[in-house]
Amino acid sequence: MESITAFLALLMCLSAAASDTHSICELDGIYGAQNAITVEALMEGCWTSFSTKDNREVHIINLQYTQPTDGHIIMSIVSEVPAILIFTSTVSPNIYANVKQPAHDLNIYVTNETHITFFGVTMQTAPNLKGSELLDWAIQTFGGVTSFTKLQDAVNLTVTKNKAVAVSPACQLNLESLKQKTVFKVESKKDAVQSCFFDSSPDELHIINIPDSVTIGNVTVDVDPSKVKLVLRGPIGTTWQVTAKDAVLLSNNLVLINNMKAGPMRNISDDASEIKQHAFTYYNGTSISSYTEIRFNSPTIKVKIGLREHPAVTDSPPMKSTTQSSGMYMELFNSSDYASPMDPSTQVQANKKIYAQISSHVHGTLNMMIEVQECLVRSKGLQAVEWRIPFKHEPCSPNGCSNSARFSFSFDVFQHLPSNSWDLECRIRHCLTNSIHCTPPMLVRTNVQVTQTYLPPKNSCLEFGLPSVLGVAFGGFLIGVLLIGALWFIKIRTGYPAAVGIGSTGTLLSGCPCFLTKRRPVPTNPSPSENSSANGSMGSTQSTPTSSMA
Repeated sequence: MESITAFLALLMCLSAAASDTHSICELDGIYGAQNAITVEALMEGCWTSFSTKDNREVHIINLQYTQPTDGHIIMSIVSEVPAILIFTSTVSPNIYANVKQPAHDLNIYVTNETHITFFGVTMQTAPNLKGSELLDWAIQTFGGVTSFTKLQDAVNLTVTKNKAVAVSPACQLNLESLKQKTVFKVESKKDAVQSCFFDSSPDELHIINIPDSVTIGNVTVDVDPSKVKLVLRGPIGTTWQVTAKDAVLLSNNLVLINNMKAGPMRNISDDASEIKQHAFTYYNGTSISSYTEIRFNSPTIKVKIGLREHPAVTDSPPMKSTTQSSGMYMELFNSSDYASPMDPSTQVQANKKIYAQISSHVHGTLNMMIEVQECLVRSKGLQAVEWRIPFKHEPCSPNGCSNSARFSFSFDVFQHLPSNSWDLECRIRHCLTNSIHCTPPMLVRTNVQVTQTYLPPKNSCLEFGLPSVLGVAFGGFLIGVLLIGALWFIKIRTGYPAAVGIGSTGTLLSGCPCFLTKRRPVPTNPSPSENSSANGSMGSTQSTPTSSMA
């Protein structure tokens, strides 16, 4: 049962993350973290130095969450001291709390109509009272109250020894900051406040957006930089109190800057793209420094905009080019042993097999199975193309890759496309092992650099190696031997010399029977004396050749 409820909580978180889209930038959770922009909720609460006769502290804890929709929430609780913890909540989702290493004397009370279930400890019921009424009931029941605290999006709660010196012996509810209390160590979901930063922006243009679904009364904004441009957007009835040296404002609510009313007020929806368009039109700009969304209910919120830090360029290990919004990331490997991941800047050959591993971080020790449904690649460039890519599941031992999946693929089907940088995007879902319960599909991405495999051009000429050359030479030698042998055989059989003769007036083939014809006499040139006599008797009949001439 515990694993099923934990799975349902994971289902809610993953579904919410999958449906979260933003048109300005990729938002990261910053609630509770120290950044250039910090957001803090001022909640109703109080604290004293009270403890019971058996040295147990009494704490009333009001749990608040940013997503009051149907779903489930998981949190863990650790108590380092004997205590009485009274839990109450007004949110509709079911809350499942796991008490780890409970103290010997730990009593837990839950008010009626508070949807919270504890594992590892027995809980008792308290009346369905809120605020000061619940505080009065605890004082009457236990003799006093050590603290009354509202926690926003708490995930992990640790109760420590109360070392604070109370101002008043009685617990009187007032707006307070959680930082003032040392009795609790709280880790909250960072998604209650989401933001993105642009260090390259030349202007100090900051946008703060509070959607209409959030209930907030007053927002105080402390601005450290000078010459700041602000866009403050909130639900109807929100009041902004800004403290700044030199700031220009644009808002749809009432704004007091340095206790003076400022404007103008415009009708701006909570759509991120519309807010950006209003900012660019009003300030005649094209870039922003930060965009922040506040998504939790609180009567008063304190926002601080600090100076931006431009990090120096240093040689550092490459970051994983992955999508981390849902606690998932994808790594690529060169070999099937999955020993060392590839550098994101490494260019892989299109015909080489690539091995991928998708890992997921989930709450607790819940063992989940990741099912890879399909993968596609999308080119980066002016003319982006998208192709579905076939893949093969790779085996993985249960101890070697818990909460992960492995597969392999290659880019050999894209040989006809130019080299480019590609986004590898896979659709996956989480399932309980040997169960039919699965989350809706989610996307996980990474970047891969692909270069085409070099194929040498086809050569139309024949290429001969050493064996071919030797074969041709030996064949020519053998033909020459046979030819000489044939001529020698003819000479032996016919008795004629197998030779070629060259006369003065023609070619005579002596030794060849077909040319055994009678030779015609060939006259020779006369001697000089004969030539002179011949010249003297020009025009007379030429005499018959003498026998010597014949």
